[in-house]
Formats: sequence, C-alpha cells, structure tokens
Amino acid sequence: MLAPRRFYRQPTFWRFLTAAALILANVLVFRNELGYLWDLLWGNEITLPAEVQRDYQVILVLLLLSFIFFFLVYSFVVSQFVLPVSTLQERLQVVLRFALYLLGLHGPAITIREGKVVANPVEMQSILPGVAFVDLASAVGLERQWFPRDAFVALSRESRRPVIFPRLTLWFYLIGRRLYLRLFRRNWVQPPVTARAVGPGLVFTHFGERVKGTVNLRRQFRGQMVAGTMRDGFEVSSYVFVIFTVGEPPEVLLVASIAAGADNLRVVRLNDQNQIIELSDELDPDDRLEFDRWLQDPRWDDLDRIQIPSPYVFDERRAFRAVYGAARRADNDEIENWTDLPLKVATRLYHDMVGEQNYDVLYPREDNDPFEFFRVFRPRFSQRLRNQGVLALQYVRRRDGQPLAVGQTWNPDQLDIFRPHTLRTNKVLRDRGIRVIFAGAAELRPDERVLKQRFLRWKASHESRFDMDMAASDYNVLLIRARARAQAQEEIITLLNQILALNASRQEIAQRLFQVLETMAQEAETRKFLPSQTQAELSNIHRWLFEEK
Repeated sequence: MLAPRRFYRQPTFWRFLTAAALILANVLVFRNELGYLWDLLWGNEITLPAEVQRDYQVILVLLLLSFIFFFLVYSFVVSQFVLPVSTLQERLQVVLRFALYLLGLHGPAITIREGKVVANPVEMQSILPGVAFVDLASAVGLERQWFPRDAFVALSRESRRPVIFPRLTLWFYLIGRRLYLRLFRRNWVQPPVTARAVGPGLVFTHFGERVKGTVNLRRQFRGQMVAGTMRDGFEVSSYVFVIFTVGEPPEVLLVASIAAGADNLRVVRLNDQNQIIELSDELDPDDRLEFDRWLQDPRWDDLDRIQIPSPYVFDERRAFRAVYGAARRADNDEIENWTDLPLKVATRLYHDMVGEQNYDVLYPREDNDPFEFFRVFRPRFSQRLRNQGVLALQYVRRRDGQPLAVGQTWNPDQLDIFRPHTLRTNKVLRDRGIRVIFAGAAELRPDERVLKQRFLRWKASHESRFDMDMAASDYNVLLIRARARAQAQEEIITLLNQILALNASRQEIAQRLFQVLETMAQEAETRKFLPSQTQAELSNIHRWLFEEK
C-alpha cells in the first residue's frame, strides 16, 4: 500500500497557497483603497479629503474593469485547452459557461456514450446552459422548455452551488447574452428552435434546453418469440427478429421498367458476374407510384447532401424523427424507446402474413414438393419489412430503348443511370428515420400434437406406399417364376419328342432323358434353386445308368 503524500505535495495545497498569496499581495498593495471601500460599505465615518476619495474610487473602478478584462482574456486563452474547440464561436461559448460556472449558473455536463446518458441526475433537471459530449456512435435530441423567470430563482435554490442574488444574476445573464448575439452573431442570428437533434462531437446546450432522448447510431438487433394463427386454424410460433439502424444511409435498389406504367417497375438483381438474374416485383404499390411520378420530373435529391463520415452517418432529420416519433404506452403512460418500434412492426406483419397462409401450403406433405416457407414466405417477409423503412431507388435504362431482361450483362457504358431518389411515402419506420437492414423468422413450430398427427399421417402414407410396392414386387416375382416354369416345361417336352422319335431301346431312351435332365441341372441359374438332396439323387442315377453294367 502506498504511503500518503505529505501535505506540501498535494496539488490542492499549492492551489490554495497560490490563491492566498495573490489575495494577500493585492490586499497589501491596495490596502488603503480596500480600507476606504470597507468603511464605505459598513457606513463608517470617512475623514479622507474629497480628492483622495475620488482617486480611490477611480482606482477601485479601474481594478474592477482590469479584473474583468484579464479574466475574459485568460478565459479565452484557456478555453481551447479546457474543451476541444477550434472556432471563435466555440471559444466564446466556453468563456460564457466558465463565467456562469463561477456564478453558480452552470448547467449540466452530459456524456452520451453508446446512446446512453451519463450525467448527474440532479444536473439533468437544470435548464441552465451546459455542455454535452456525444461520441461517434450517438446522437441526442434537445428540447427547449419555456419557464417563467421566477422559476429560475426556484431552480437556483436546488443547485449544488448557491447563486448569489439570483434575480440580479439572471438579468446580467440575459443582458450579456443579448450583447453577445448583437456583437458577434449579427446578421446570422437564428431564431431559437423548440427542438433539435445534434450529432457526434461537442454540443453546447442553451438556456431552457433539456435532453429529450438519445439515439444509438450502431446497428440494433431485436427479436422475440411470436405466436400466430394460420388460415386453416393451426396455431404456430416462431422467433421473429429484425436488424435496423439510424446511422447508415438508405439502401439503394436498382429499378428498371419492363413496360410503361408504375406497375411495371422491377428491382434488378445481379450476380457476382454482373449478369441480371432476376427482375423482382418486390416494391409496395404506393412506393412504385411515388417513384413513377418522380421519374416524370427527376430533381436534385436530398440523398446527395448526406455526408458520410466514418464510421457512422448522422442525419439530423432521421435522428430527430427517431427521438420525437416515440409512442406513449396506454397502460403505464410511459414513452417507448424508438428501438422497440421495429420489432412491433415485424410482429404485426408476421401475424398478417401467417394469417393469409395454410400450413399445408408452407409445409407440404409430399417430399418432392418445395417448401413455400423457405422459398417464398421468409424472403417476402424480409422485403415487406425492409420497405417500411428508409429506402432509395435508382432508375436504370438501356440507351437503345430496349427493356432490360434476365441473362443480360450489366454494362454501365450502355445504360443511363439516374441519381438515387429517397422515398418519402409515409411508412411507420420510414417516418422515424429507421432503416431495416434485415428481418427474418425462424421455422414455424405448431403444437406438439399437430406435429405428432402429421407424423402419423406421413407414416401411414409411407407404409401404404411400401405395402403397394411390396405387393407389386411379389406379383412380378410370381409372374417371372410362372413364365420360367412354362418355358422349362416346353423345352422338356420338345426334347422328349426328339428322343422318342429315334426308335431306340428303353436303356438308350433313359440315358438320353437323364442327359437332358443333367444338362439342365448343371446350369448356374438352375443349380442355385436345386436342393442338395436332389443333386445327390441325380449323382446316384448317373452311376446306376452309366457306370454299373
């Protein structure tokens, strides 16, 4: 454990000693003038001549003016080292807040980190000018609240540092602020706004402003288990999730026309070889109509004005809409966070799409049928939720006037490519500046009893099919055996007729007949089916006919 430092090594000791030495030096140098001021304030009898009193008064006034002048000069010099400021206006703002701090009129010092407020809860209730540090991944919404001037006196009593003569101090602040605006801002004075959104960096809060809400510019992920009822009555559940953000530019989709009219606008899909693989009909009707009207008179779009710093994009309008577009809960009268809205929209869309489908269509019983859930339902769900957020369309057309087609090579030299157009049609997430990056739903899970019933039906179907296949196989085997038996009988009859036609003796006929039987028994296909006893009897007959004489 480190030993405590001695008192003369403490930084507070030297600050106190330096201040005390300066005060003592000023008292010693101006002891006569300060003594005159003391007698004047306490009503003591003053015996000094009138000329000396006037000299003392002039000296005291000059001291006060010199103190104010050098205080402002030193504050202006020190301001650029206290806070990260670079312009004249920012330095003046720091000087003003430094003076307010000395008067006890400082506002909150707030840090916005990862979209969360880090500040003293007592200071957050202050309406006095303050400062906020906003990191690169955050934005903050400020709201100006109008208070009567008597409220300033009440708030000053709740401050951590007491305010001397609060009413007089308030008047000095208002006069100084108006003088600052007249001298330094002149023609570019903007009227005070009721609400504003500010992005990363150093932010100066004005009188009456409080933090309304914050925005995290990073990508957000929300998900939950959702239950729904299908059109055929099946109750299913799935994990619905959505990835969204306010800190990225709108997704730009390439759009082409296959014919005249808004209904013929299609989204162009390319592969890695820059070939058109699909002209997809995935735009909402109102978005297609808006974009078709824009194509009649394409003007300069706001998307060109968005600056894209690294690593996140701050769009003041989108951040403002995200903060002030939050809804109020009906059950507890609390304001919801803007990050809760995309999941609510995804849940509602999931209920609507599930209610339009039959379970057997999404999950057919036949093995060779494609699953509509993976091929159609899930991609369509992601596209429809993406269309609810901020989106930009970029029109392309061939210079020869021919429509684009699947299989063509994407060659920008042969195409007219328009500037992107940001859609403005009112949508729930689009009105709040939220971009949906991806949305999805896990595989639908019905009740266990439904799964068991479907398994039994599948099992019965397969068993029935297996029985039919086995019956057909047995029938084919019997048919083959019958044909083989008939063919063998026919061959034997033919050979017997040939032997009988020779007019030989009985022994010769028996030998020839046995040779025919032995030849047939030696065939590989026939030998496999002959029992061993039959083969032994054939061997005995062979010895009896040919060897024993």
